[in-house]
Amino acid sequence: MIASIKKFLISQRTKLLIATFILFAAISITNFIFVYYITAQTNDECLWIEKYERKDSVVIIFDQVKEGGVTYQAGIRDGDILVAIDGKKAINNFVATQILDKVQKGDYATYTVKRGDQVFDTPVIVKKLINISGLAYVLLSSLWLIVGFIVVLVKPDGKTQLLFFKIGIFLVVNKMTSMLYRGMVVDNPLFVSPIIPLIIDNLAQFAGIFLPFMLFKFFSIFPKDFAYSTRKWFNKTIYLIPIVISIGFLIYKIIFVYSYKYEK
Repeated sequence: MIASIKKFLISQRTKLLIATFILFAAISITNFIFVYYITAQTNDECLWIEKYERKDSVVIIFDQVKEGGVTYQAGIRDGDILVAIDGKKAINNFVATQILDKVQKGDYATYTVKRGDQVFDTPVIVKKLINISGLAYVLLSSLWLIVGFIVVLVKPDGKTQLLFFKIGIFLVVNKMTSMLYRGMVVDNPLFVSPIIPLIIDNLAQFAGIFLPFMLFKFFSIFPKDFAYSTRKWFNKTIYLIPIVISIGFLIYKIIFVYSYKYEK
């Protein structure tokens, strides 16, 4: 039975490689969309400082308004108070950021501002800041995946080629953290269900733990095999250690992170 399954997989190797590439290429494209669009941070070129008026009441004060910036051009100055954005009350920085992040780049958000006894509305054009390091990692993982796919197609049964392709897959999966960047601050569709972020978080962590071991194995057989790389203990250890570490992290999260959130 096992022999027949193995024979079938070998006969369908190229098709399986193509299907695998399409799947993880789609994930890589999704990573890019999240980094470039969904989790991009809104920037109005000033600081919002929270100040307690009363024990249970917070006001947001504009500070370090950049001269010539979008907020400055809207007539807002240091010391002004942000009351609302697009008619929705800005009760604190977190809520105000959530409201503003829903506005698309290049569109206008209407700020309701208080200056002394005067309250006025003013349109502020929305800018977006992209996580450059996150974007660079997405491009690296995508490029590695593409090159790995080309390399493994040339020699599907080559252990070096297959390992190179696997590293590309691990890079793409690890970068799925971009889907969770900034959490629920942004209007992230993944947080509709608490299960999806948990799955993505653990898959990305699993891939991140495996990556250094896969890289170590790759450079143990490329450009030439080291003596220890052909030993059975090496191949078992290179997979066993990250599995044990991953299980340890998962147990830690279940006990100290997930259970705490559930109680809250």
